Amino acid sequence: MKRAANEKVSQAVGQRSRHHRDSLTSDSPETTHITLLETNPCLVQYCMKGRECIVENDEPKCVCQRRCPTHKRTVCGSDGEIYSNHCELHRAACLKSAAVTAVRGTFCVKLGK
Repeated sequence: MKRAANEKVSQAVGQRSRHHRDSLTSDSPETTHITLLETNPCLVQYCMKGRECIVENDEPKCVCQRRCPTHKRTVCGSDGEIYSNHCELHRAACLKSAAVTAVRGTFCVKLGK
């Protein structure tokens, strides 16, 4: 009885999860975090709203977004402009190098926009 219990324990210790077992026997090179970072340094680069990351001379760089999604959900900006969506507001702020925030209420209507 005791011997059967010891055999079960030794079998359980010798077994590994399928993922761990497959990674030990795999002959193909796996993609690692380091490989991904070497091919795309933008994976760890944080860019503020209205900006996107591009790779220039193997270095990540934040630039103003080139385009935004086309969905319409108009937003009034603190600059008095009406934007088709929040992305366009943040993109405009980046292009103007100015702080533009979304304003609720009738701010743009009061300005006659």
